[in-house]
Amino acid sequence: MVPAVFVLLETLPLTPNGKVDRKALPAPAQDRRDLKQRYTPPRTPLEATLAAMCGQLLGVQQVGVHDSFFDLGGHSLLATRLIFHIRDTLHVDLPLRLLFENPTIAGMARAVEQMQAGSVQTEADINLSEEAVLDETIGIGPSQPADPQREPRRVLLTGATGFLGAFLLADLLRQTQAEVVCLVRAATAEAAQQRIQHNLEHYQVWEEPFSQRIIPVTGDLSQPRLGLAPAWFDELGQTIDGIYHNGALVNFVYPYAELKAPNVLGTHEMLRLASTHRIKPVHFVSTLYVFSPVDANGRVAIGEEDVPLHGNTLPTGYTRSKWVAEHMLNRARARGLPIAIYRVGRIGGHSRTGACQADDFFWRMVRAALEVGSVPDMNMLISIAPVDYVSQSIVTLSQRATSWGQNFHLFNPHLLPLRDFHQMMSQFGYRMDSLPTQEWRQRLLERAQQDPTSAAYPLLPLLSRGTLEDWEEHVPFDDRRTKEALAGSGLACPPLDAHLMETYLAFFRKERFLPDPGR
Repeated sequence: MVPAVFVLLETLPLTPNGKVDRKALPAPAQDRRDLKQRYTPPRTPLEATLAAMCGQLLGVQQVGVHDSFFDLGGHSLLATRLIFHIRDTLHVDLPLRLLFENPTIAGMARAVEQMQAGSVQTEADINLSEEAVLDETIGIGPSQPADPQREPRRVLLTGATGFLGAFLLADLLRQTQAEVVCLVRAATAEAAQQRIQHNLEHYQVWEEPFSQRIIPVTGDLSQPRLGLAPAWFDELGQTIDGIYHNGALVNFVYPYAELKAPNVLGTHEMLRLASTHRIKPVHFVSTLYVFSPVDANGRVAIGEEDVPLHGNTLPTGYTRSKWVAEHMLNRARARGLPIAIYRVGRIGGHSRTGACQADDFFWRMVRAALEVGSVPDMNMLISIAPVDYVSQSIVTLSQRATSWGQNFHLFNPHLLPLRDFHQMMSQFGYRMDSLPTQEWRQRLLERAQQDPTSAAYPLLPLLSRGTLEDWEEHVPFDDRRTKEALAGSGLACPPLDAHLMETYLAFFRKERFLPDPGR
């Protein structure tokens, strides 16, 4: 997220409509002034080939063997294009993970040679069970136990600047009287407050009285003690009455090693905070996709009491990191910490306003399908739960001490076949042809490689990995415990029908994420 190059301008070039004219922005000077190491030329033909590939992709004239692809301005999307070039030129299917782990030309060359020799250790070789390590000081010990009858006066929330986090914060402020401490990555508390408010305004849930009960704290999940000064960490340990750990780095491209610090070690530090001075309940937002199809073998449905066992069969570093975090939480439970886990499925927009995150895999795929005028013919079932149902359910369940020690499944039980979704889209004027899955995938890949401004381009890392047939597998889930616990609350997940679809499409058109029908 840190820019590789900064360019100083007197003013930004504008279009006739007053918007920034991106095409008129000057290209950064491609020199090596920001690099710490001296230029070392390629020493082998393989290094020379890789350096030429990187230079062409990055627009850099000199790429040395010790230069990092990412320090030179590379990012995950360009890294995916580099993987394509390596495959086409060197006939080596280099995993994206190895490029993150070996970002220099010398490192890439070693990785390619190891792939050719068949001696590469894959991420599947990591023993995820051994990753779920819990410091021996975390637990009940001499600390004062949590009081289930205590009305929380102050709670900690992570992820408040994200999509679900915005609604969790709003519902915590509406449904409780507690002050909400929000851990945010920012330079100052003032900047953190602005980020929080702008996020809630964007999702249409901001209310002016909220500012009196929001306490922004700058921190970092990937750092020891959450990046807080010891005094701050200690004070939070004394003053908060509960923790809502919703924050995580959500990325379906990065390998587990890249996500371990924020998603696993960050959870570890939350458990440390929950054990500091007195025990505090932890409400952890997880994902249904900590379960793989292997976990579902022989079961009618995966229940809320079930434990995910086959972490190494999970397809992404993100789901693996949440798998490890859950196992760490279960170890903390065994030591007596009151923990509730909320496994969430795919989340859609607000059921009334349609306010939704555009940077979501599913909706980006819909947008890309509209661009190429076609959809895949897949036997896929869609489950999209409105975000307000998910957030209100978490806050409601969290206020009951009977939820401590329990797991809950929050998803839309009204499953919609992908073909019915496409038909519903056509009813609103979005008509697309149906293609065999791999033909459709290839069309998106070609579109993404030809046009970096296309909707398909951000999907390159996922489109290039595996086959779309993998998405057709549906792991059935059971949510009986959640329904029983929410009985009488008035909370129920609505189906994705024509009315809800119209609400979502109207919001996306207003945000100019989706075009008007027929355009």
